[in-house]
Amino acid sequence: MSNEKLVELIREGTNRKENLSLLWENNQGLIDSIVHRLTGLQSREEGFEEAKQQAYFGLLEVVDSYNFSVGVKFFSYAKFHIRKALYRYHANCGGLVRVPEYLKNNYVKHMEYQKRYFLEHGKYPDDETCKNALRLSPAAYEILKSAENAMNQMSFDSYMSDGEGKQRRLADFIPDDKILEEAVIGSVYQRELHEALTGAMEILNPEERKIVLMHHYQGRI
Repeated sequence: MSNEKLVELIREGTNRKENLSLLWENNQGLIDSIVHRLTGLQSREEGFEEAKQQAYFGLLEVVDSYNFSVGVKFFSYAKFHIRKALYRYHANCGGLVRVPEYLKNNYVKHMEYQKRYFLEHGKYPDDETCKNALRLSPAAYEILKSAENAMNQMSFDSYMSDGEGKQRRLADFIPDDKILEEAVIGSVYQRELHEALTGAMEILNPEERKIVLMHHYQGRI
């Protein structure tokens, strides 16, 4: 049964659960391809299945918004919404985005590759060389670079209070308004580095915030 027919039946309420499952199965190849291109992960790697789960929400968006009259194939229309769901996932109401595990892994791989390249060639690799070495799509590499701008403000492994008495890694948080959401429309992350730090500092208590300010802006630590 075609994707378009399945969407029609789902909207009519005909065997909704079963037809949603069929729609999901029909598009496994598309979803796997998008997840791989945006994350650089292979299907057996950690984080791949988590990303696919988020892609399912994108598929649900397509079911609700697909316009039969436009004449665009469901397969083509679904790509945008699945990508959008992947870019947005881990967003929360606090205005911060939890960095997905695959992005942290790519961060580490990127740093290690740059160090190896420098030792071998006496200079750091350019973006194109890094992107190809990490086997990332242009979109995935852009997200990685954007996240690095924020995460490099402080130690990747720094711990701090989240305001509820729990210790959290700073690497788990990045400002969401200029990274994943803008990547959906192909924008380049342009925010100054001190703005990214300001966003991350929202999770600090007053004493921690004072220490960070002294370190980054006054050079006193």
